[in-house]
Formats: sequence, C-alpha cells, structure tokens
Amino acid sequence: MTALSVILGFVLHGFQQGSVTSSGQTSAEQRAILERERHRQAAIEINDLAGRIRSEAEALAFVDKLADFFTDTLPPAWVTRGIRQRVARVEYEAVSDPSRLVPEQRIADVWNKYVREIGASEESLVTVAEIHNLRDADLAIS
Repeated sequence: MTALSVILGFVLHGFQQGSVTSSGQTSAEQRAILERERHRQAAIEINDLAGRIRSEAEALAFVDKLADFFTDTLPPAWVTRGIRQRVARVEYEAVSDPSRLVPEQRIADVWNKYVREIGASEESLVTVAEIHNLRDADLAIS
C-alpha cells in the first residue's frame, strides 16, 4: 500500500510539473491563464470599490485593495499607511466634490516631465486634450 501511494505521488507530481493535459495546455500555460483570471477578478473588484466611494473609510478600502494588488512591488502596508490614508482622503474629496479633481494640465505636465526624465520616446508625451478624452471615456463607461 505504501509503495503504491509513493508511485502515485511521483506520477501526480510529474503530471503537475509541465506535462501536457488532454486539452493540449502545459501546466505553465494553465498557471498563466489562472493568473490572468485572478488579475481580471481583482480589477473588477477594485473598479467596484472605486465606484462605491461614499466615505473616507470606503476610499481607504479602495486604496488598500489597489495597494494589495501591487503588494510585490510596494513597501509593506505599515510603511505606506500614512500615504494610503492621504490618498484615500483625496480620493474621497474628488468623489464628493468634482472641483477637487487634479487639473488635466497638471496631469499632462507631470506625465511629460516623467517621460523626459526616463528618456522615453517623444511618442509617449501627452496633451491636455488626450488626458481630457481619457477622463471623458472613463466617465462615459462608468
């Protein structure tokens, strides 16, 4: 009985290590598909949270969920707590008073400065009209 379970374990382990499934996909392809689906579900959840901000607490939940999505590239939550709270406050203010939105000119200026600093191509520069069209499309979709 023990030998049978060891053999079964090796077979299952070998099957999981990159064998081709009956559908023709390797386990690496399956992991990539699962990862894309996980990202898609997280994006949907983050978008839902963003659409339901009615208080600073809800804004903080949105910011925390967004930061959790990038957990492998951001410092730990205890390090960024103050920044997250400030971003949440600004998010709530922008939702409750649209005049508090960051001006499109400021967004374009900051982006273009960043593009120049990293030496990206001139094609990466944006205009205020492009920022406006992006915001307008976001509002139309939501």
